[in-house]
Amino acid sequence: MSGRTPLAELIQSRMRELALTNEVLGRRLGYSNPAKAAGRVYALCNGLPFSAKSRFALWRLPEALELPADVVVQAIAKTERLFAEWEREAEEQRRRAREAEDTAWRASFCPHAVIQTEYTVPTQICICALRAGRDAG
Repeated sequence: MSGRTPLAELIQSRMRELALTNEVLGRRLGYSNPAKAAGRVYALCNGLPFSAKSRFALWRLPEALELPADVVVQAIAKTERLFAEWEREAEEQRRRAREAEDTAWRASFCPHAVIQTEYTVPTQICICALRAGRDAG
């Protein structure tokens, strides 16, 4: 993930306009603990806007930023599309890496066979030796 999200840009620009700190905006979002309030604002701006804990804050964001709800909803939608694009790019990179790894393995593969000449399970004579030659009866 690289770059700023539209939601982060909206939040930070509006915070500058209203002269709000992270703690004050967090309190407006309904958090009473200043550290948790600032942490939630940080999470909204830096990569975790759609976690379960952030969903509560997203509902209150238009009121906290003193903006119409449709402006915030548009920023959220753009951010969701951006996250989906980042995920598609990451999946494409993982696919290419798997293909390159597979190609390298195929190029370096040397067919071979292993003939195993030992028993992998005990034979009757081993069982007899373990029992010290006694009958089962």
